[in-house]
Amino acid sequence: MRQSAPPLESPDVKAVEPQVTVPRLVELSSAEARTTAEALGLMVEMTDGTIGGPALEGVVVSQTPSERETIAAGGTIHLTIASLTATVPTLTGLTLTTALKELSNQRLTLGKTESRYVPDGKVDTVFAPVPPPGARLAFGAAVSVTVARAAPLSDFKVGIYHVENDAKSKATAERIRGVVRRAGSEADLLPRPPEFFVGRLAATRNEIRYGEAQELGAARELQSLLEKADDLSPFAPRVVRTRSQQFISVFILPETKGPGPVQKSPGATGN
Repeated sequence: MRQSAPPLESPDVKAVEPQVTVPRLVELSSAEARTTAEALGLMVEMTDGTIGGPALEGVVVSQTPSERETIAAGGTIHLTIASLTATVPTLTGLTLTTALKELSNQRLTLGKTESRYVPDGKVDTVFAPVPPPGARLAFGAAVSVTVARAAPLSDFKVGIYHVENDAKSKATAERIRGVVRRAGSEADLLPRPPEFFVGRLAATRNEIRYGEAQELGAARELQSLLEKADDLSPFAPRVVRTRSQQFISVFILPETKGPGPVQKSPGATGN
């Protein structure tokens, strides 16, 4: 009698443990770090280099596993805590030298420093420190800052206002646009009727209009470029507070024809 084959044994199948992505806990207070970890179902073990436990007071300076690594749900994150901490001072509006002194007074150091144009920001002063004022850091931790700089012409779009249906005015505008584009900035021709160039803010000469003191450098940069170009009359910078941010206006003065200019209502202005 034929015997049936024994049933095949199923291979052992191990249950796959759920994994959790480790969050960034460095620079958090020990209490915030513990709350964040526990919300994800993780345990924490802390040490300050001398003693250890589940709860120490201070700021997290390192963690294992690192941020974005995975760990089994219910696993433990090991945190190094600095019990000696300092508060990030208010640095916005200070020069970099003064900001460095303030950080040193708090036993903090200067971290990454970058420079960029900030509308309405005072040139050569600090803004947007990271971490922000009031944050608690370990002694010796770094604070990164950004320093406001003068605006180069390449940060701006240039609008060139000229008289519409006037071949000479348009040719001058096209010449200026070429100079601006070769310098790496955007430029648009903005033809307007003759009445546009008359009124309370009418140009009395060829003008380069800017809006804030820190934009004067960009206006002068454009003035210098135009001075070096052939066959262009001089252009003078002029501050006009009503114009748009990061936009410089070039006004080509219309040629006067007849006994006087066309009159315009007092409320009409240019950008």
